[in-house]
Amino acid sequence: MSLTAREIGIKSRLGLFVIFVAGALPALIVDFDGSAYTYAAPYIISNVHLPLYFLGILISGYAAGIAIFSLIGGFLFDRFSPKITVTVSILIFSIFTIATGYSTTAIEVLLSRLIVGFGVGMFQASSIGVLGDANPEFRGSGTMLWGVLAGVGTTAAPYIFLPFLPDYHLPFLISGVLGFIVAIIFFMIIPSVFKKETKAKNPLKLALNKYTIFPILAMFFFGFTLLNMLGYYSEFLLTIIKFSSAEGAVLISMLGVGGIIFGLPAGFA
Repeated sequence: MSLTAREIGIKSRLGLFVIFVAGALPALIVDFDGSAYTYAAPYIISNVHLPLYFLGILISGYAAGIAIFSLIGGFLFDRFSPKITVTVSILIFSIFTIATGYSTTAIEVLLSRLIVGFGVGMFQASSIGVLGDANPEFRGSGTMLWGVLAGVGTTAAPYIFLPFLPDYHLPFLISGVLGFIVAIIFFMIIPSVFKKETKAKNPLKLALNKYTIFPILAMFFFGFTLLNMLGYYSEFLLTIIKFSSAEGAVLISMLGVGGIIFGLPAGFA
């Protein structure tokens, strides 16, 4: 009988490390895509001939997809195999991050970003669940690895886009291919059965209590502020302040550098 992810994570430090790496790799692609879109947004708007306010509409669609499907992803993690949930949602994400780079109309771009948000919402919730639950004793280390790889993705994306600008098609293709690779790795490494503990009948009710309400509200306002900033950040840097594309790439990549530097001590705290 094959071991569950929980059993591997508890019995073997090496096995736990492998599960942590596979479980955290989705962070690399989600923040690569997010940073790529933030950096390339003005070029997408210009190429598709959209008004400036569409930057807000597109980031709102992306955020709505994440918000709705994070809830669904968390539910699926508790009810079904995280392996299937994460793999399928990464494949959806990968297809539509590629579509973002090749969209030619407002509807195509909007639907691409909305469905990218769907995929992110589902696999973000489920893969973080894998990291936190594989071995609860090392939960901080698992989520630290997510933050560090997210920082790597955020840092790398602008520099990969920079040589191709104003053309942005190939970098989004690279983002999608990375997604397919991560999906394959996750599917091959994470066991089909995550754990054998009895599942709660109403996990959402258990999750909402006096200890969780404040963090939930804090995350709402954090996400509201962050995505509003990211939606217009590149336009602000390149058009308003008149920075060069290279200077804009450096500044946007700094968002990831901070995650790498401060993610490490946070995991061991």
